[in-house]
Parts: sequence; C-alpha cells; structure tokens
Amino acid sequence: MIDIAHEIESTQREVGEDRTADGATVRTVRLQRDLDAPIDDVWDAFTSPERIGRWFLPISGDYRLGGRYQFEGNAGGEILECERPRRLRLSERAKRCCERTCPKRDNQLATIVHTPSRQTTRLYYAKSLMRRRIGKFYCRVSAECRSIF
Repeated sequence: MIDIAHEIESTQREVGEDRTADGATVRTVRLQRDLDAPIDDVWDAFTSPERIGRWFLPISGDYRLGGRYQFEGNAGGEILECERPRRLRLSERAKRCCERTCPKRDNQLATIVHTPSRQTTRLYYAKSLMRRRIGKFYCRVSAECRSIF
C-alpha cells in the first residue's frame, strides 16, 4: 500500500519566476525529489515510450533532438535538449487549454535534470509558462509529481 502522506512529503515544491534567454520573466513550478533508483533507470523511465505509458500517458513521436512528441489526448511538443542521462528539456503545448487560444505555438518549457546522489538519483523538474496574452485568454500551467518507481 502506498503511504500518500510520505509521497507528498518526499517532494519539495515551489513556485517562482525565472528568466528566459531573451530576458523575459516566466512563472515556474519546480519539483525536486530523491528517487531510490540509479540514474540510468530514472532516465529510462522518462525517455522510454513503454515506461512513460506505465506511469503517465501513452506517447508517440520522433524521440530525437529536434523531434516532436505527443501524449495521447494531452500535451505535445518538441525535444529541445537531450544530454543522456542527466538533462532533458522539452517545449510543450497543453492541448486542452491552448488549442483554441494559441494553436500555433508551444507555450511551456519542461526541464528534467537527474543528478546521482549516493545510492539515489535526485530528480529536478521545472515547468515554465511562456505567458502570452491572446485576446482575453491566458494559457495556464499545472504540474503534479507522481511516484514512478
């Protein structure tokens, strides 16, 4: 049985602001957690379509630098950086909130960084909203941490 209180307490969370390369301010959700798994196993859980489908959603696409991916019935985007096994940076367009208001642009960035830490792997996940006003609508970001091991 999963100890829900332990799962919640195991993840550090914060919301803040970051700057993009062009100097724009973006709101960012940051999650950090130590996972009881080696770095290569954590990397595989975030990059293998079969494993992603087990803990999140089925995914399809072109899994290479510059390739595009799509979660079934949800967000999709482009692979911007891939430094195995430590760093993965993705653009993302949230399907539900954004198709009618910003269908031609990816408006979120997700960065996943893995760092070996003793016998565990530290997962750092940051999701930034590239906020753009279109009419009176804003696209919004939400993030949640799931236990994947």
